[in-house]
Amino acid sequence: MQYQTKRNVPRPIVSGSLQIYLTFQAETTFPEEDVSNYFNTFGPVQDVRIPCQQKQMFAFVTFVSPDSVTMILSKGNPHYVCGARVLVKPYGEKSKLVDR
Repeated sequence: MQYQTKRNVPRPIVSGSLQIYLTFQAETTFPEEDVSNYFNTFGPVQDVRIPCQQKQMFAFVTFVSPDSVTMILSKGNPHYVCGARVLVKPYGEKSKLVDR
């Protein structure tokens, strides 16, 4: 299974991962609970973290099952949480790109 990156280069979805990485605009205001409620439609959410940043906001969502992550990544981007555009990537993608 694959998903498309910004450059439209297919990347394999890492099976077994329980986390996804989200990015969204800084002016977006939704609580972790709303993120959890949205992604619960794909499977049980274990944890949501939205660290406080200034320019680009991001979050981490941890699921109970890797199947939920696979389903979300297969759906593609964007997702919408409370009407706000959210982009989803597999967690840890950045560190794997360094190995190129």
